[in-house]
Amino acid sequence: MRMQPTFCGELAQPYADAVAKLRAAVRTTDLGEHADAAGACLDFRVAPAECRVWSPHLSVQLYETPGGVEYFGRFSPRPTVWTFVMMVYFGAATAIIGGGVYGCAQWMLGVRPWGLAAIPAGALTIVGLYLVSATGQRWSSHQMAGLRERFDRVLVHAVQRPDVRSEAS
Repeated sequence: MRMQPTFCGELAQPYADAVAKLRAAVRTTDLGEHADAAGACLDFRVAPAECRVWSPHLSVQLYETPGGVEYFGRFSPRPTVWTFVMMVYFGAATAIIGGGVYGCAQWMLGVRPWGLAAIPAGALTIVGLYLVSATGQRWSSHQMAGLRERFDRVLVHAVQRPDVRSEAS
């Protein structure tokens, strides 16, 4: 189990053509449900009926390379959940640092350093959040596999459609 699992690959097609074909493939009726394409980014979501707090989101970035196009996919929590997780991490880190500074000041003044209690509390929050994230990732592994399968179908659909032209044309 890795936090935000990733994958990458390459397409041996000109960048503009590959991006146009992938964007067109995402918009097709059978593949584009719960997916968006904007610029060089493809986003895949779990259907709302199957969506849980721990449901993943797949974001695929497309990069131009000398040989064609490289794609880089990352599974992560949905953006709203990810924002909350980062807020909790930031709060815990702030508690650790602030508690450490305040506790040390109390200790130097000869007062009972109760501020140091924020250090283990913040550390336990970070460890707890990691364990909750790993559990959610385990619970949603079938959804990650489904999102990856949808992206693979988009790739196959885009490569097999030579009639799609670049949007710049």
